[in-house]
Amino acid sequence: MIFSRFIGKRYKELSEFQNRDPRTARRMRSFLSDFEILNLTLSRMEHRGQDGGTYREHELTRDIATVVDALQTLISEFGAHRSIVEYLPDSGEEFATL
Repeated sequence: MIFSRFIGKRYKELSEFQNRDPRTARRMRSFLSDFEILNLTLSRMEHRGQDGGTYREHELTRDIATVVDALQTLISEFGAHRSIVEYLPDSGEEFATL
């Protein structure tokens, strides 16, 4: 499971890496909802009381290697975050990493 704020941080890093303006936090949440509708992720609300706040956790419904394989064209074009480098194919192709 991963928290929305962590996804937002990574998304912002990737946007800056590509010299692009990131979408708003609201739009990012909309994307995450779309992923759940498409059965790519599972999401759940976590309530930690008054002091802990409320947040949403997300989990892939597919194996990370399968997701990386499906995104191969995008990764080749835009690069990859260092957190997924170990899942990239050993094709001899160099990928830009963040």
